[in-house]
Amino acid sequence: MDVFLLSLKNGVKMFSYLSKKMYTNEKQGDKMEAIIKELESRKEEIEASVEVVFKTHMKITDWDVPEADDKEAAKILLDMMQAKIDAIRADVEAGKYDNY
Repeated sequence: MDVFLLSLKNGVKMFSYLSKKMYTNEKQGDKMEAIIKELESRKEEIEASVEVVFKTHMKITDWDVPEADDKEAAKILLDMMQAKIDAIRADVEAGKYDNY
């Protein structure tokens, strides 16, 4: 079920990747299951870290530009964060983190 939910969230490509890794090779499937369980065990910590980065930069923006429209600043910051996530995703697809 977790794999299916992950596929809905991240698209068919991720589901295909997980399906291949988990079901074509039992040993590899065990590794993927362990990775998923390990990351799920730290999910709240990871989410909290992302929120801290967001809130920290919102606070800095407020200090530097007190008259700033916070909603617009938040949108811009989220776009910046998403661009970096997209760049990291591209690096993952290119194999940069295959042996991290």
